[in-house]
Amino acid sequence: MSHTRGLTAVAVSTGGEVGVDVEAVRGLPALGIARRWFGDGEVRWIEEHTPAERPRALLWVWTHKEALGKVTGTGLSRGGLLRPVPLPASGVPDRGAEHPVLRETAPGAGLTSAAPAVPAGHLLCVAGGSGTGGLPVSVRRVDG
Repeated sequence: MSHTRGLTAVAVSTGGEVGVDVEAVRGLPALGIARRWFGDGEVRWIEEHTPAERPRALLWVWTHKEALGKVTGTGLSRGGLLRPVPLPASGVPDRGAEHPVLRETAPGAGLTSAAPAVPAGHLLCVAGGSGTGGLPVSVRRVDG
């Protein structure tokens, strides 16, 4: 489970362990945070974005690391910040994928992730453990 301003996310699976993280996009000192906590490749990827896009790029990486850390039980503090995450080839998608599937994060890692579509102004990552590869991710909005 994860929550942020205006959105709560819960991940449930019968196919294996799952983790989820959601963040509201907001102004952040993206490069400072990235340089302190992320690897060189992730920092370079965030630097490639315009200053206005960098908070979204930072939060893309952050939600993936947080969701994967929940699956492995390491969180962010016990190695989760150092775990590389899959980076989109052409910037941060505006809303995530409409029909995402959990895909392997790195060869042999036994971890999967997907970034499903969520309301504007938010980023969401669902991650899975061993045996979750190829599982579809479904997002349902529940109001009230």
